[in-house]
Formats: sequence, C-alpha cells, structure tokens
Amino acid sequence: MRNFLQNGNALTIAAPYDVASGGAVLVGQYFAIAATAAKKGEPVATYPGGVYELPKTPDAAFAFGDAVYFDPASNLCGVKAKGLHLIGTAAGVSGNGAASCAVRLNGSATTVAA
Repeated sequence: MRNFLQNGNALTIAAPYDVASGGAVLVGQYFAIAATAAKKGEPVATYPGGVYELPKTPDAAFAFGDAVYFDPASNLCGVKAKGLHLIGTAAGVSGNGAASCAVRLNGSATTVAA
C-alpha cells in the first residue's frame, strides 16, 4: 500500500510540556505514555495503547473493566467527572486509598466527560 505510514504502536510528537519517562501525555484528545523523559518541545516517542500502572486519586476505586478517566489539571486518573478524559479501562482492581491503578489504554481519541 502506497498510503501506509506506520503501524502506530508508537508516535513521536513534540512534548507539549516537560514529561517524565512513563508519564502521561495529553494533546487535544490524544492520550499516550511517554517512552522517555523530554522537555517541552523536544521529540518524544509516545505509546497510545497497552497496559500501564498510572497514578490515581486516593479516593478512586476501580474494579476490572471500570472506565478510567484522566484529569489533566492534576495528572491523575480517577472516576468520571466533568472535564476529565476517558482514557481506558481498569486492568485490575485498585481500592480506595491506593496510589495507582493498572489501565488498559483505549488507543484512540479520548472522550471528555460532560
């Protein structure tokens, strides 16, 4: 196919802000995980799919398969609330008080909760 560009497992973008290796990257409705640390404007490989351990709000609890949302203001995952981005589903159980949760990323454009 002459129009094939790449498989899309990783996309290299300009970092929208300083990001750590394994950190969340949100540009518009594109959510991914940074493969390496990068300063704002530097190229960084990002992965929009897969399962990752991500920080969450302490009061959020997830059962396997629950929707997981991302808050760009706090850089934490949580439950559905206005303005948060749906990024995937819980890939395990994470109770109230836990600092992180396993998330299977959607790998597609996020949906912003109303």
